[in-house]
Amino acid sequence: MQTRPGQFIIVVIYSVMLLTGGCGGGGDDQVLNLTDTLLPSPRVLIDGLPVSDRLSYRWRQVAGPAAATMTDSTVASPEITFPVTGSYELMLEVSSQNQIDSDRLSVTVNRAATGPPGLTALPANTSQCVAPADAGTASSIRLSMPFPRLPFLDTLVGLYQVPGDNSVWYGLRQTGQIVRFANDPAVENVEYYVDISDRVDYGGEKGLLSMAFHPGFAGNGFVYLSYSALSAGGLESRISRFTLDSASLTLDPNSELVILRVNQPYSNHNGGQIAFGPDGMLYIGLGDGGSAGDPLGHGQNSMTLLGSMLRIDVGDGLGDYAIPPDNPYVSGGGAPEVFAYCLRNPWRWRFDRQTGDLWLGDVRQSACEEVDILGRGGNFGWNLMEGNHCYPATARCDSTGLITPVAEYGHSAGIAVTGGYVYRGDDLSFLSGDYLYGDYGSGKIWRLVGGGAGGYTADELLDTNLNISSFAQDQAGELYVLHLGGSIHKMVSGPVGNREAIPNGSTISIDAEGRFVFPPGSVLGKHFRLHGAVVETRLLCHTGVAGVSLGPELGQLNRDHSYPAQSANQLITLETIGLLADPLTDRQRSTVFYAIDDMAYSAERRARSYLHVNCATCHQPGGAGGGNLDLRMSASLSATGLCNQAPQAGNLGLITPVLLKPGGPDISILVLRRENLGETRMPPLSSSEIDTQAVAVVREWISGIENCH
Repeated sequence: MQTRPGQFIIVVIYSVMLLTGGCGGGGDDQVLNLTDTLLPSPRVLIDGLPVSDRLSYRWRQVAGPAAATMTDSTVASPEITFPVTGSYELMLEVSSQNQIDSDRLSVTVNRAATGPPGLTALPANTSQCVAPADAGTASSIRLSMPFPRLPFLDTLVGLYQVPGDNSVWYGLRQTGQIVRFANDPAVENVEYYVDISDRVDYGGEKGLLSMAFHPGFAGNGFVYLSYSALSAGGLESRISRFTLDSASLTLDPNSELVILRVNQPYSNHNGGQIAFGPDGMLYIGLGDGGSAGDPLGHGQNSMTLLGSMLRIDVGDGLGDYAIPPDNPYVSGGGAPEVFAYCLRNPWRWRFDRQTGDLWLGDVRQSACEEVDILGRGGNFGWNLMEGNHCYPATARCDSTGLITPVAEYGHSAGIAVTGGYVYRGDDLSFLSGDYLYGDYGSGKIWRLVGGGAGGYTADELLDTNLNISSFAQDQAGELYVLHLGGSIHKMVSGPVGNREAIPNGSTISIDAEGRFVFPPGSVLGKHFRLHGAVVETRLLCHTGVAGVSLGPELGQLNRDHSYPAQSANQLITLETIGLLADPLTDRQRSTVFYAIDDMAYSAERRARSYLHVNCATCHQPGGAGGGNLDLRMSASLSATGLCNQAPQAGNLGLITPVLLKPGGPDISILVLRRENLGETRMPPLSSSEIDTQAVAVVREWISGIENCH
């Protein structure tokens, strides 16, 4: 639609007359059910002003699998019905006084899940196939989904409770928002507690990184935030105090009082964790300032605030901070704020609520990760040592006076330690007093078991495949695991699932994204068939950001399956036999992905479905894929991060490469990587053949794109 002075601008606002229920949306594209009737309501503007008289209308169909029916194609709002499923294009022409303009409407017509079920009762799970526990995994611990209906909170890096209040959780998103929600398994929605994304510099290790409620929060309403920001001097870490608005009971973004600013020479190793200790002091963990190998020498420099654990006294929060008189360098020899130093990147650390010990996971460089117990004035080795080893490995270092870690692990087990908590709950009493921690890259979770003489032994508890951004602890001392993609998990007792299929008596939940959330104990598999015969069976792979299990979601399963008695819709069957925790909504019944070879639908619908299924498992906010792509079906084209965007790695021979060039499939990396069998191939499947059918559909889709909107 173009705007030209003196000519018509057609702004078409579409509404849907739902005869039997269905899913209709607004804007330039409509998604209907087969039994729905479309009732368009066009509005015409001339030079920006509405016009209602002396207009002539003409509706016509320009594409589609069959002819749509209109009650009167010469009126503004005819009732339009569609005989079969598929993609349709409608054209509206409006004329007056020899001037004419037009606009197109894309309509996708689906078949909502309906009909008789393929089964009338749930077969009992009588399988005796027992999946053995993973080596080194404690079979008496598992992860549950305590809030199965809660939307995933992308870039989730923290979960907190007000001291003494177990009724509400506060979720910290790295992008600059804090949300809150009820501590209730049935909770479905979150509300904003504060949004400071306008001042947060987000990306990589930067962003809103931590929060801490003042010990006197009940009386003063003070909350402290740690975040990355840009200032006239460049990047800085900022510690600020915000005040609760008594009317809305949310933080007032305009109440910010900056307590501390620390310049950051690089964009990584910000640390960022803050917490009030048992002594009422505010502790602040900062990394060495970034890059690799500590090139500016902050680690071994007690005079700088970088690479250190700071300790300050904010008192009643009415003004600047004070230096606690028992800080180690209050009389000289180092910066007075420094409590301990020679850290590389203390991403997450916690106080033991019983002993007051400060346990810290320090992300190290190339050889290992380490866990420390911090003490006053301690030198924790970086960058002379990495764990128990000299840094670099070829160096000859003197460890005299350096405090070595209580535990370390090599990069064969993980790449970035995420510090956790000493367990003080009741549900997992056999872990009482043990320190639990994890790894962001591998998703493994360990505990440290004390040996009685100051030594500790690491015991692997779980291998989760989550990107563990943080741990959380409720008022009762129970532990939660946070995945950067936005899912929240709770550590609970009970064996890891060891039966094939769905355990008897359990049900499947469907989250806000349409993904199936399976009960603990489920084991999922998929069959590969050739000419109707099963040639291979695999356990279903998974990633946390994609909802743990890949494949089973509304859009994938809303289609017929050949059951023993008859062919029937899978969603209807699952609902009938009682496997779904809640009845299907109209929207869920209408959610469909489109087969690559279903020519009734447009190339756009089929290509986007292909990208969702094959690529969005990694390429979405919080996913393991590189860049800032969002290839989910629900994302608009502009929100995918594809259009006219340069690739992060590899130009495949193009001079000015972009991921997707409107109208230009031959110069779109998205196409070329699908035509490549080398290391740059996407999806990275174990196949020696190019999916020519999928490539052709993606090419057709890109060829038809005119712009990035």
